[in-house]
Amino acid sequence: MDNTELLRNGRNLLLKLHKNLVDHERAIWEGMNGPATAGQFLNVLLEDPDFSWLRKFSTLIVDIDEMFAQKDGFPVEAVDLHLAKLRDLIAMKD
Repeated sequence: MDNTELLRNGRNLLLKLHKNLVDHERAIWEGMNGPATAGQFLNVLLEDPDFSWLRKFSTLIVDIDEMFAQKDGFPVEAVDLHLAKLRDLIAMKD
């Protein structure tokens, strides 16, 4: 498996992990604050400092998606950089 395929697979797994984390955090948040609409909770995720750690996941997913969506292709260095960011995020390195 080359690094591009590894990154695609990692991105897909990261997206699943992100969804599970959001669902888990939402259940906890709503247990303390009451029910929220999807839009209301999205605002909480985007603005509440307590969720800054989770925004790192969202940002990396978007960055990877934007790289793959480039019309002119992408350099192998970008793949390697995003793989390193993915590994650091999962390892919880800053």
